[in-house]
Amino acid sequence: MLSFSADQRFFWFDRQVRGFFAYSRIRRFISELHVPSGAHIIDLGGRPEHWHRMPMSLRVDILNTKEEIQQFHQHKYHNIQIIEGDVTKPIQSIHQYDFIYCNSVLEHVGGKAARSLMAANILAADKPYWVQVPSQKFPIEHHCRELFWWRMGDAKKKKKIEQWKRTWPFMAAQMESTNAVRRDELAQLFPCAVIRREFVLGFEKSLIAARVR
Repeated sequence: MLSFSADQRFFWFDRQVRGFFAYSRIRRFISELHVPSGAHIIDLGGRPEHWHRMPMSLRVDILNTKEEIQQFHQHKYHNIQIIEGDVTKPIQSIHQYDFIYCNSVLEHVGGKAARSLMAANILAADKPYWVQVPSQKFPIEHHCRELFWWRMGDAKKKKKIEQWKRTWPFMAAQMESTNAVRRDELAQLFPCAVIRREFVLGFEKSLIAARVR
């Protein structure tokens, strides 16, 4: 009888959920930013499988760290290129793209200084962009699936992470590196953007900094 670890079960479920939301968000990005067929897009911190059901012909370059790229399944999707890089460091070729897309990455790059560096890279391109982050108002935390995580006190969260270090090391590391990005900070980082919201079951699930033109 096959036996699966907590990490394996979580990864399988997480891929299904993330795949569903990733596809719906890409469709919304294409619709609301009026992305034309044939556009050249850079996805900061994304994954190739999130683009395999693109509703139109697009050229997509995915920039991610070496560690993340090593975890990608070998993809055979045409018009998708993988680039090794760091979203907090200058991206020399970013001006060549027509659109910039980023989903659930800003909260992982580090503290406010690192988030400011990433935002500066996006703004420097002077191109339409879509930067999406999880909302702390949604009752289920986006990464660990815990109820009301962002309403917990720091001591309770720290205790939970210490438990995970013994039973679920991946999640402990994930949550230690996850920072809340609130609406006011998102607006400060992207002053020319309109802050949009994503709702699921009546709850605010995500915040999006979107610049159309």
